[in-house]
Amino acid sequence: MNDDAPAVASPQVVASRLGTAAVVMACLPTALAAMFLCYAESVVDVALCLVLLLHAPLTLRLPVVRRRRQLFVELPAILIGTFGIAAMLVVSMASLLEAPVPWGQAIGFGLYMAIWVLSLRFVYHGLQWLLERACKRPLLTRLVAAMVMIGFAMPQLFVALQTRRVAIGKEPNVYFADGVQREVQFPNDDGLLLRGTLLTQPDSEPAQPRPVVVVCHGLGANRANFFAYAQLAWILECHVFAFDFRGHGQSEGVTTTLGGREAADVVAASRWIRAQPEFENSPLVLLGISMGGASVLRAAAEARADGVFVESSFSDLSAMLDERMAGLGPLRHLASASVRFAAWLQLGVDLKDVSPRASLAALPPSIPVVLVHAGDDALIPVAHGERLAAARADLELHVIEGAGHGGCLHTGWSQLEALLQGLLKTVGGR
Repeated sequence: MNDDAPAVASPQVVASRLGTAAVVMACLPTALAAMFLCYAESVVDVALCLVLLLHAPLTLRLPVVRRRRQLFVELPAILIGTFGIAAMLVVSMASLLEAPVPWGQAIGFGLYMAIWVLSLRFVYHGLQWLLERACKRPLLTRLVAAMVMIGFAMPQLFVALQTRRVAIGKEPNVYFADGVQREVQFPNDDGLLLRGTLLTQPDSEPAQPRPVVVVCHGLGANRANFFAYAQLAWILECHVFAFDFRGHGQSEGVTTTLGGREAADVVAASRWIRAQPEFENSPLVLLGISMGGASVLRAAAEARADGVFVESSFSDLSAMLDERMAGLGPLRHLASASVRFAAWLQLGVDLKDVSPRASLAALPPSIPVVLVHAGDDALIPVAHGERLAAARADLELHVIEGAGHGGCLHTGWSQLEALLQGLLKTVGGR
C-alpha cells in the first residue's frame, strides 16, 4: 500500500462534516436576525427577527435532500444576491449624489434586505408545509401559499424598501467666508440629531432684520443637492439654513415616512432658528422641494412661518399611491389599502393624513405661499400642483416649462429668483 496516497474520508466522516456544516448554515439566519434585532425600527422588523429565530430548529428537521438544497444552494444564493444588490444600489445612489460611498451603511442595508428575503422565504415554506398537511395537492398548496404571500407580505416588503434609507452624506461644496458658513446639529422630537449648514450675512445689525430661509430637500437627496436654493437666497441677502431630513445625508435615522414625520423635522429646524438670538426678530421663510415641499406645507402653521415657497410637491400622499397602483386594474384599490396598512404597521403613519393640500387649505391667508411645479415632471405630475393651487383662493401655480422633477431652479433661475424675491418683499424682507 502506498503511504503517499491521499486519504479518502469514509462515508460516515463525510456525513458528519455535512451535518456540522448544515448546523452552521441553519444557524446563520438566526445569528443575522439576532444581530439585526438590536436595530429593529418597527413591530414588523421585530416579527421578521422572531421568525428567523426558528430557522435553525425547523430547517434541521427537514428531509435530507430538501434541507441540503435550502442550506447549501438557496441560502448562499440569497445572501450573495441581497448583499450584492445592496452594494450596487448604494454605489449607484452615491454616484448620483456625487458623494462618498458609505460602505458601513451598505452592509447594514444588505443585512436588512437579507432579513426580509430570508423571512419571507421561511414563512412561505412554513405556510406551504401547513397547507400540505390539509391538502395533498402540491400545486394547489403552492398556489395558495404564493397568493397569501403576494397579498400580505409583498406590500410590507414594498413599504420597507421605499422607506428604509441609506443616508448618503455630503457637505455643500460651495464655501463662503470664515464666520459666514458653519455646520450645526440639532435634535428633532424623536431624539434624532439632524445636521445642517447655516449661512449668515456678514452685517450683524442691519437696519431691518433679514429673513431666514430654511431649505428642505426631497426624498433620497441631501442638503448639498439643493444648495443652489441656499445660494439664491444668499444672493437675495437672506440668512439661510439648509438641513438634512431624518435618514438622509448626515442626519441620524434609517427610515423616512415620505413626508409624515418629516414635517416635525421642519418644525425642529424652525425652532432651532428661532432660538438663536441673532434671528429673534427675523422673518422665517420655509422653502421645500418635492417631499420637502410637502413637509413645509404641513409644518408651516406650527413652525410659525412668515412665508412658504414650494416646488413640485404632491397634493396628497394617498392619492399619489392610488395613481401608482392604477396599472393593477380592478386590484388597485386592494393594493392601495394593503400598502396603506403596511405603512401604518411599519411607520405608524396613516398615509391619508399626509395631505399638504389639506394643510395648505388650513393655513391662515396672512401667510403668503408661492407654488412652483416642473412642467415635465414625470414623478409628481403637474396635476398635483394644480390641486394644491385650488386649495386656496387666488393662489397661482407657476409652471416651469421644460423642467424635470426637482429641476425648476436649474431651468428657470431668473423666474424663480423673481418669485422668491417677491415673496421676501411680501414678508417684510429684502
